[in-house]
Parts: sequence; structure tokens; C-alpha cells
Amino acid sequence: MTAAERPNAETVARAAHLARLALPDARRAELAQQCERILESFRSLAELDVAGVEPLGSPSATRDVLRDDRERAALGARAVLANAPRTEGPFFSVPKTIGAEA
Repeated sequence: MTAAERPNAETVARAAHLARLALPDARRAELAQQCERILESFRSLAELDVAGVEPLGSPSATRDVLRDDRERAALGARAVLANAPRTEGPFFSVPKTIGAEA
């Protein structure tokens, strides 16, 4: 990797801007060094000989444990609202959150 391709303070500042993160100037060089160490770890992985190694989808034998998707009768409004903390007629009643006074 050439010096122009290595993460630097400017690259970190650009990434922070794109991620909408406020990043103090003093942290940019430190984060650039951390990024370089992370990239170096990936470079060492790229050097491994994986010829003949099958891709692994999951480290354990898993299967779908969800129930079968079967059609069944819908619950009535009374059954749906039975466990609601508050109702108002046939509706759930919830506290106001937008425009509510503190």
C-alpha cells in the first residue's frame, strides 16, 4: 500500500463527515493510526492460503425453528384490546409524545 492509500487525518475527517459525526481535530491522527492497524490485520488475513477450504455459512448446524405459517382466524377487537393498559373505545390509548409539555 502506498502512502497515498494509507488512512490519514484527512481521510478520517471525510469519513466522519459522511457519517455525520462530530470529530475533534485532535482525534483525527489517532483514528487514522487505528484504521491503519485494522487494515494491516485484514492484509495479514489476505495472505492466508485458503485453497480447498469450503466457505462456512454458520459455525453451528442451525435450522429454521419458526412455526409453520398457517392461516387462522383473526382476533377480534375485544381480544386484541383485552391486555392493553388503556383503551379509548375500540382504540389503544397512548400518552402524547409530540408536542407534549414536559
